Amino acid sequence: MAKRGRVRTVYRKAKRRYGKRASGLGGRFKPAIAGAICGAGPSFAQPFLGRWATPVVCGAVGYFLKDTTSLWFAGYSAGGMIGNGGNGISSGGVR
Repeated sequence: MAKRGRVRTVYRKAKRRYGKRASGLGGRFKPAIAGAICGAGPSFAQPFLGRWATPVVCGAVGYFLKDTTSLWFAGYSAGGMIGNGGNGISSGGVR
């Protein structure tokens, strides 16, 4: 009789739980934290960045927290300032 090789056991539940680890902020609170920073951050950064505070802060939050909504908002507000009011966007950006 041939000798069987070692049987490999795969633990699917443990693998699935390990793969779903969230960042330190937690999955449910991350959008709320990103929104709070995008809302309050530009008022603190405005003396340094001027009218570009909103797109820069929201872009940084979206980049570091991997939040696509914040990145979208940063692009929208930057496009409003660059486009000079085209397509119904105000020339001052989103405030």
